[in-house]
Amino acid sequence: MTDTSAPIVFYDNGCFLCRREKSPYQRIERSDPNHWFDMQHSENEMREHDLSWQTAMQRMYVLDSDDRMVSGNDVM
Repeated sequence: MTDTSAPIVFYDNGCFLCRREKSPYQRIERSDPNHWFDMQHSENEMREHDLSWQTAMQRMYVLDSDDRMVSGNDVM
């Protein structure tokens, strides 16, 4: 079952740096998990949240538990 209140993180799994930056978050999120969506395979999810491929490739985007899209430094 998927926790619908958990933040959704859109990231580029084809990018070495993106995968590397994701790893520390996955290690510490055991008590507060995120849903990780690889943008290479999440076109429908991105479209549902009005996030275009071109925009998403410019920085990290997270849909928070209040259904707000945040990006860049605000993600942290």
